[in-house]
Amino acid sequence: MPITEPVTMLTDYLLVAACVVFAERLRRQSASLRGLVLLWWTGFRATAAAAVAGGTAHGFALFLGLQRLRVLWMFTVFLIGAATVLILAAGLLSVSRPAVGQSTSWLKRGLLVSLAALAVLPIRFSLHEHFNYNDIFHVVQTAGMYCFYRAAALQASRTETGTSCHNES
Repeated sequence: MPITEPVTMLTDYLLVAACVVFAERLRRQSASLRGLVLLWWTGFRATAAAAVAGGTAHGFALFLGLQRLRVLWMFTVFLIGAATVLILAAGLLSVSRPAVGQSTSWLKRGLLVSLAALAVLPIRFSLHEHFNYNDIFHVVQTAGMYCFYRAAALQASRTETGTSCHNES
C-alpha cells in the first residue's frame, strides 16, 4: 500500500505525539481533571485527534478511496475547529484570571507561533518538494502547542497549590 504524502503524515503524527504527551503531563501534574485544566487537556486531546485524522488522510488517501477520504477529511476539519475553540477558550479563561504571571507570556508565544504556522498555509510556502507547507505548518504548530502547554502547566500548578503568579518572573 503506497503512502501518498509520507512526510505530511509523519509531521501530523509528530503533532499527535506532542499533544498526547502535553495532555498526559498536565493530567499527572494536576490532582484532578476539572475546570481550566480539563479545558486545556481536552484541547490537547482534540488537537491530537485532529492530527491523527489528518495524518491518516494525507498518508492513506489512495487506500481510503475518494468517498472515505472525503468523510475523513470532513471529520478532520470538525476536529480542528473543536480543538481551536477549546484552546482559545482555555487561553481566554487563563488570561481572565487575576494572577497569571509567566503563563501570559507563554500564551502570547503560543498565539504568535500558531499564527506564524497558519501564515504558511495560504501562501503554500515550501522548503523542499518533500517538505511542503503542510509539513512546515505541523512542525511550527507543534512548537505553538508546546507554548500553550507551558502556559497550561503554570495555570495547573497555580490551581493545585493555590499560589499566586504575581511574584513569578
